[in-house]
Amino acid sequence: SLAGKDGLYTVQLALACSADTVARALKSSRGAKEFFILPREFHGRACYRLVWGAYPGRAAAEKGRTSVPAAWLKDKNPPFIAPL
Repeated sequence: SLAGKDGLYTVQLALACSADTVARALKSSRGAKEFFILPREFHGRACYRLVWGAYPGRAAAEKGRTSVPAAWLKDKNPPFIAPL
């Protein structure tokens, strides 16, 4: 489990609060091992962090961001580096 690991970072693709958004994200990820979904409460709602990779530091996550599918990079809210 990655929970509670100090110093791990990820590329957060989106925060999804609808099943449709999660389903589209799963489809667009094409089974990539770097893509995963983490539950997250947001303003009292059950939502999900859609993330790309788990990296041992901010610099490694920045490098990992280069492997994010282009469609995510063109989003109006582009992916950003976040603590895991």
